[in-house]
Parts: sequence; structure tokens; C-alpha cells
Amino acid sequence: MADRFRRPKDKEDIFKRLVSADDAPFMTFKDLFIVAACIGYTKQKKINLPTGGEQIHWSVFKQGTDQVMINAIALCENEDFNILRETVGATDAKFALIEQYASAGLDELKTVLIDSPGDPLDNLVELIFQQEANTEIKSRSFLDEIDIQF
Repeated sequence: MADRFRRPKDKEDIFKRLVSADDAPFMTFKDLFIVAACIGYTKQKKINLPTGGEQIHWSVFKQGTDQVMINAIALCENEDFNILRETVGATDAKFALIEQYASAGLDELKTVLIDSPGDPLDNLVELIFQQEANTEIKSRSFLDEIDIQF
């Protein structure tokens, strides 16, 4: 049974740049991994990981926040509560899914935070605001839309 996430070996430079540089917007690899997984899920993009790569142990993910987010993504993706069971198959499937979303999310973060002009933290804040605006539009009901129009 998996007890640690693999960091994509081919994206190690992104991890180091966004966590270790003087203007890095993330304090830990774990935090970057969670945000990348959320972005990958939001964009519905997954990338299979190459073999190898550094690992992040499950125990460093906070139970009340990080683990909840990971489990929420896995549950939304599978629409089956069995993915949350602590069995070898369920845990391995959940970890593989989150790793794939994180890998895709890292590509997006590289584009927005590293490759785009400006400070990476400012770019991250702008990305969050854009995501929030997109989510608000999608979550409105038909009645909300009518109310906005009148």
C-alpha cells in the first residue's frame, strides 16, 4: 500500500524553483504538490508520471486540511466512496490519481508562475483570483442568472 506520493522526476526543477528560490511562493514541496493537484483536477488534466522521482510521505499532509483535499479530489473523480477505504487497491488508486493531477498542475504552475513575466507570488494570487471568478460563474444556478439580469 502506498504511503507516499511520488514527485514527477521530470518536474523536479519546478519544485525547486517554486519552493527554494528567493522569490518562491511556496514554503514546502507538500504545499506545492497540493496546489498542483487541485489545479490539475480543476483543469481536468492528468499526466502519467515517469518512474523514479523523490517522494513526499503521507504523514506530512495535515489530516484536517491536506488529506481532506486529496480525498475530496479522489471522491469527486471516482464518485465512489470505496476510493477512501484504507485498502491497498483503494489507496494505490487514490495516490496514482493525485500524482497524475499534480503532474499536470505543475505544468500549469510553471507556465503561470515561472514563464510569465512578474513575481511568482503575484502571478499565483492572480491565478487564484481567476480561478475563483471562473468557479463563481459555473456554480450559479439558473435562477441566480435570472436575478443578475434583472
